[in-house]
Amino acid sequence: MTAILPAIASGMATAIDAGDYDGQQANLGMMTASVDHLLHMSRDRGLDTGQLEAIKAVADRAIAKGHGADDWASTIEVLKVNKD
Repeated sequence: MTAILPAIASGMATAIDAGDYDGQQANLGMMTASVDHLLHMSRDRGLDTGQLEAIKAVADRAIAKGHGADDWASTIEVLKVNKD
């Protein structure tokens, strides 16, 4: 699993730099549903869900801004600090 992380990070960086969040292979709406399932299972087992809750909150904000059909890299759009 860790062997593919550099390629994933590189692909996300390219997408972010280009502002192109093509979600044809996997979209944020689908991936957020998976995070929600993990949250429910973790809560049922008494596990700490703080990190999953934070991830889901960011994804939910991105979906609310219209990125549900985009890929995970689109979450950067709600993480950017407005420098104006």
